[in-house]
Amino acid sequence: MITRMTNDVTQAQNGVNLVLRLFLRSPFIVLGATVMAFTIDVRCALIFVVVIAALSLVVFGIMGLTMPGYKNVQRQLDGVTLTGIGYVDGWLHVQVYYADILKTDNHGSISLVNRETGEQIECDGSAAFFDDAGTGSYEDYVFTGIEADALDTYALYGMFVTSAGPVGGNWSVTFPLENTAGN
Repeated sequence: MITRMTNDVTQAQNGVNLVLRLFLRSPFIVLGATVMAFTIDVRCALIFVVVIAALSLVVFGIMGLTMPGYKNVQRQLDGVTLTGIGYVDGWLHVQVYYADILKTDNHGSISLVNRETGEQIECDGSAAFFDDAGTGSYEDYVFTGIEADALDTYALYGMFVTSAGPVGGNWSVTFPLENTAGN
C-alpha cells in the first residue's frame, strides 16, 4: 500500500542507499580503477576517463529527469497517512488519517489482494471520526474473515484522492424543469 508513511520510509531508505552507493563507494572504486589504469596504459586510461565522464552524465541526467516525478508522487500523497493496522476482536482494522478534510476532501478506499490468486477483497465496512482539532479525519476500514495467520498471503492496496481545496468563483447551476404530473 502506498501511503505517506510507507512512502516516506521507503524514500528515506532509498535516499540513504543512493548516497552511500553513488557518493561514497562508487567514487572510490572509480578513482582506484582510474589510477590503476594509468599505471598500466596511459592511452587506454584516457579512454576510460572519457567513458567515466559519459556515464556520470547519464546517471545524473536520469536523476534529474526522475526527481520531479518523485516529488509529484509525494505531493499527491500529502494529506493521507496510514496510522495503524491490527486485529481487534478477530477483525482486521486498517486506520488511515486524512488531513484537513474540511478543505481538501481527501478520501479513499482500502482493499486486500491475495498474492497467490489475485482476488481483491474490499473492506466490509468503515467508520470515520474527526481528530481532536476537528480538521482531520480518521477512517477505520474493517475486514472480517481474514485470519491473522493467512495475512502474509495478502497485499494491502489503497486508492486515495487528494485535492488542493475547493474552486472559488461566482457559480450558478441551471437545469430545465418539466411538469410530469398527468402524463
